[in-house]
Amino acid sequence: MKMRETVVMREVYVMRMQMVCHQTTVQHLLHTIMIKMLKGRVLTHQWIQLQEKKELCLYGTTEFNNASCGHAIGDILRSNFKGAWHSWEKVDSMCRDELFKEFKKKYSFPEEDESIVRNIWEDKARIALNRQLTRAHKKAMSKENTTNIIDCLDKGPAWINNADWNQMIKNVWSTPEFQRRSESAKRNRLTKTDGKISTHSGGTVSFASYRANMQEEAGGKEPPWDNVFSALHQSTKQSGSFVDNKSKKVVVCIFI
Repeated sequence: MKMRETVVMREVYVMRMQMVCHQTTVQHLLHTIMIKMLKGRVLTHQWIQLQEKKELCLYGTTEFNNASCGHAIGDILRSNFKGAWHSWEKVDSMCRDELFKEFKKKYSFPEEDESIVRNIWEDKARIALNRQLTRAHKKAMSKENTTNIIDCLDKGPAWINNADWNQMIKNVWSTPEFQRRSESAKRNRLTKTDGKISTHSGGTVSFASYRANMQEEAGGKEPPWDNVFSALHQSTKQSGSFVDNKSKKVVVCIFI
């Protein structure tokens, strides 16, 4: 009787162990499947991101040959504005790295070109930040119908934290030093050359970006430099006349 009970107990023990092993195997199998699925999702996500990136083209070591870069950098700055950044120098290195990472999510380029791209990006970001802030406080003053930026406290755009906006007004934009430099820059922009204010017809679009637009419109064929220069310095409203005599002299002396 005791021997029979012992045999039965052994059989029960073996059955239990088999069940435990089976459960462990199933759990391991499910775990493996889940890992593969997650890896697949990550790889798919990375592939989609790679496909969405635009190829970044360079003009030497000083310019991007992509018309969309300026807008992209401006969008990144507005979406990631995290302090009283009244100038690019106020953006710390860690934040600059994060901003550049956002730029790299939008554009692809050879790894060996990263240092060149970073240098160009830094210059573009500096210009873009200044432009965005200038537009912001001009728009605020226009909306409040005032010429005194102090009247625009708590009236900043949605992309700038209210405390940061007020700090920039109090510590920078309302100071006599800033007002003096602003007036000096305005006078310089309005300085006349050959009886006219020196300008071009491209607005805030850079030479390289304008050339990239012309290349895209031409189906990928690169336009000659003289065509780009002429397009930027001739007025379409005045039958193609040059915006100033200096521009005309450049075309006559260099390109003809």
